[in-house]
Amino acid sequence: MIGLSKNIIESKLSNMILDKVFYGVIDQGNGWLIVYDEPQKDETYDLSLDVIKNMSTVVDLLYEKASSLD
Repeated sequence: MIGLSKNIIESKLSNMILDKVFYGVIDQGNGWLIVYDEPQKDETYDLSLDVIKNMSTVVDLLYEKASSLD
């Protein structure tokens, strides 16, 4: 159709997926390319990581204070 072999096209599409030019999956068994929407950044995830980090700091400080009571 465009004068390129299937292997060349699959290779280029694989590289584009790995380089995150677009998001998708190549189903080689069926010969399909499944393209996904670009994922949106979830701020909740980053905020929850900050909460866990702060809680870890609090637990470490409480442990140090409790250890000094002995």
